[in-house]
Amino acid sequence: MCMGVTAGAYILTLFALKYRQRVLGLILVSPLCKEPSWSEWLYNKVMSNLLYFYGMCGVVKEILLQRYFSK
Repeated sequence: MCMGVTAGAYILTLFALKYRQRVLGLILVSPLCKEPSWSEWLYNKVMSNLLYFYGMCGVVKEILLQRYFSK
């Protein structure tokens, strides 16, 4: 069993494809399939700063819900 987050999830996926007999299952959280764009990088910096300075405020909750649970 393997568990990976973002880039680690991508690496574990490649490992599982190459060595199928060694992997029973995967748990992947937000796997990256390509390198992030500049807008993605900027978005992550803004979110990091909001969380650092304001904590989990209402604006941060709304942005996270929109990002992870919208189309």
